[in-house]
Amino acid sequence: MKFIISLFLVYSSTLSSQSINAIYEYENLSKEEVFQINLTINNNEALSIFKPIKVLNDSVFVGECDDINFNLEGSDSIGRQYYQNLNKKIIIFRDFIYENSEFKPVIVNESYPDFEWKFRSEQKIIGDFNCNLVNLNFRGRDYSVWYTEDIPTPFGPWKFNGLPGLIVKITSLDKQINFQLIEINTNYIKDIIVPENGDKISFKEYVDYKNKTVDEFIEKLKAKLPRGAIVSVKVGDDKNIEKSFD
Repeated sequence: MKFIISLFLVYSSTLSSQSINAIYEYENLSKEEVFQINLTINNNEALSIFKPIKVLNDSVFVGECDDINFNLEGSDSIGRQYYQNLNKKIIIFRDFIYENSEFKPVIVNESYPDFEWKFRSEQKIIGDFNCNLVNLNFRGRDYSVWYTEDIPTPFGPWKFNGLPGLIVKITSLDKQINFQLIEINTNYIKDIIVPENGDKISFKEYVDYKNKTVDEFIEKLKAKLPRGAIVSVKVGDDKNIEKSFD
């Protein structure tokens, strides 16, 4: 896929006065979903808003080896949002959990994750940017990440942060997860609103819900089978961007 980066660059003299709007395309090929991410950066805050381009509906199907496969996603008109605050070292995000046989939106506070960036010597030009390579292992996935110091901000899309420049491209080593910068405007002023419209839960509660979602759905499926029917479910590799929270 070919990407064209449209540039409207007015460089700020310091990071504290810099306002940026960056548009990314995010793909999760395993789940056959594509989102546009609108990343707004204003001083020491950032907000990523996910807008669906292509998303599969909730589904259950039997694979070639009689494995039962699930695609379970919650959504509404507001969608998933991820707010970062550099000063407070927190992320506040809006996502969905599966409870009582339905998805509902939640607001979750998370301390800044520990991104252990491994800097490499490789460099290349992507679009109009001089980019440097880093590697990252985060929550069950390994990534190659290209960033540019041409745009000096520590923020990136989703939860990513902590590099000395804007992230331009992210690819997981299994090629299933991809983030690609497609447009940027550094002369952009817009207030950032912290995500709301959801029940507030702790990060631990969020992880617990995520870990039991498939189990709860399986029990609901079994309850609808004829009496005496036996179903064997093999849970395969997690297809979410966060495969584990260890």
